[in-house]
Amino acid sequence: HDNIQSNTSTFDNLSVTSGSTGGGGGGGGGGNQGFCTLPNGWNSQDIGNVGLPGASCYDDSTETFAIAASGEDIWGNEDSFHYLYQELDGNGVIIAKIDDIEQTHQFAKGGVMIREKLDAGSRHAMLVLNQTQRAFQYRMEENGVTGPESGSWLGENIEHPYWVKLERTGNNFAGYISPDGN
Repeated sequence: HDNIQSNTSTFDNLSVTSGSTGGGGGGGGGGNQGFCTLPNGWNSQDIGNVGLPGASCYDDSTETFAIAASGEDIWGNEDSFHYLYQELDGNGVIIAKIDDIEQTHQFAKGGVMIREKLDAGSRHAMLVLNQTQRAFQYRMEENGVTGPESGSWLGENIEHPYWVKLERTGNNFAGYISPDGN
């Protein structure tokens, strides 16, 4: 994949609910490498080797996050992408309405993810969309494989906007998709 091609995705109605203290979706540490400010508790960071630095921005007037990113993919045993996140301690839910995903490559995608760490080979679960498809994928072992054998494509021919929800209960993850948020 092309790690010097930048992609922009826009999200609104993004919420993270934690089952215990702390809150959010994703790993800990890091800071915003972007050109804009983020609401309290939100961070963003490039994961792995990306061609162009990514950035995350929040627009108070529209309550919309925008993520501009490059990277090779979230695939194989080493990821390369830009991550917008809150820390999550224990059980929790992340919900997002994905308004648009710029079609810069057939594997350009946006969605929700919960990661164990901010390392390129971290365990994770994700529910992602691209221009025409949606998938639930995961990496069960650190530096293990994320790919077609670790998840499933959930269908094709979707139109944006679309809602995605990822829920963690213990070590179990469930993903939900909806065209209307229900």
